[in-house]
Amino acid sequence: AANIMRLDYSNTFPCILVEEQATNLSTFSEDFSQSLWSKINVSTSLNPGFVTETAVIRNHRCLKRFDVNINNYYNVSFRVKQESTDIEAVEILIISGGNFLTTRFDLTTGLVVGQEDSSAQVLTQKTNITSSVDAEGFYVIAMSFFLKSHNFFDAGFGFIKNGRNTYQGNGTSRVNIFSSQVAQGRFLSSYIPTGSSAVTRNADVITATPPAGTVK
Repeated sequence: AANIMRLDYSNTFPCILVEEQATNLSTFSEDFSQSLWSKINVSTSLNPGFVTETAVIRNHRCLKRFDVNINNYYNVSFRVKQESTDIEAVEILIISGGNFLTTRFDLTTGLVVGQEDSSAQVLTQKTNITSSVDAEGFYVIAMSFFLKSHNFFDAGFGFIKNGRNTYQGNGTSRVNIFSSQVAQGRFLSSYIPTGSSAVTRNADVITATPPAGTVK
């Protein structure tokens, strides 16, 4: 909002938050029940946003297609919280043209516990892999990548155990996944909620008028 200072509390002490313009391309950013999300052996619910296994089988994932421009950086992030201890980690997964990138985050520590990359012909090595804890106790897990060819990619998440994607599941365990964000750019921005269309947050601008009589 105009004339309201935004503060960042991620480093305990409040700091003025100044960001460049960003657009969250992930529509219905807090609703994984939308048909745009391809659900593989999982079901979804709202308020809170639980994603639950539906089969005792390897591969529990949720993916969405994004049509974008090549030769650009993109960043992907989710806000996640552990609900069932059987699910130890969540992976961010990017797929394009048969190539993939993954980063796996522990749900109790937020630390990276595994990574996998396929051919770099389409997707280049991941950069800016980060995790932090927000005010509601959710881990904000994120990574960015460079898209070299194919004007689309699928972005989403999967459930992990023991740092590997061989987790079979029990058909009932779940994770609280509050939101998704996909934006062009190398660096993660603060969360931008969306509905039926992408939402752009304008760049922050700071101005200051010296008091009358002040020597400039």
